Amino acid sequence: MSRIARQTFLVLEKAWQLAGRRLVDFKVEFGFNAEGELLLADVIDNDSWRVIEEGAYIDKQLYRDGTALDVVTRRYRQVAELTEHFVLPRQLIILWRGSEKDDLTPFHEAIAPYGYNDVEASPHPEVWVYEATCSAHKQPVRAYQMLHQLVQQVPDAVIIACAGRSNGLGPTLAANATVPVITVPASVKDFPDDVWSSLRAPSETPVMTVLEPRNAVLAALQILAMRNPKLYAMLRVQQEKRLTNTAELE
Repeated sequence: MSRIARQTFLVLEKAWQLAGRRLVDFKVEFGFNAEGELLLADVIDNDSWRVIEEGAYIDKQLYRDGTALDVVTRRYRQVAELTEHFVLPRQLIILWRGSEKDDLTPFHEAIAPYGYNDVEASPHPEVWVYEATCSAHKQPVRAYQMLHQLVQQVPDAVIIACAGRSNGLGPTLAANATVPVITVPASVKDFPDDVWSSLRAPSETPVMTVLEPRNAVLAALQILAMRNPKLYAMLRVQQEKRLTNTAELE
């Protein structure tokens, strides 16, 4: 119950944050279905929480404080209208490699716990993932066309570029994209000097360089979570597991 309630609160907290308000607490009820599964079984409405707008409550607290009923009614209607717009965005992580030789397995493994789905699969994944393979050195025109087609289809996207040798792929994509680009030099362990192709980028080339594939994926997920309540909740739960320190008392 604690885990489900925490995840639900975090999802709603981010949804209200994106709506310009702040959720400070809520209450929910649980029940069992016919199969004996524990479910959060409650109606999430203006009687279920406390929400603050510009320092003032817009929830049931108004009624408890004796506020005029027409004001209470307007606030309830306002909250109902706002919650109708609570949706999960369509988002995309583009795993872009220079050639078939660049292994994307570590990236897929890092994304999988967060609901990885191919763009052709489930219509409601936490994150869509698309694989693109094109060398920005050898086929710059094709790479440019692919980039803009993908970003036009799903503008709420993050690109993770993985290429060997000089790894000019990431900087080239970053210079021509309006979405964040994170580059992971695939050959840096064997050829450390390859990292300079990513770090010493020219002006107007806002590429971000991360050496570890899992950290690159986490950085991409954090960028997307800024606009995705469900993904935000998943990341926050994982953070809390690491940040909570306990000590046994004898």
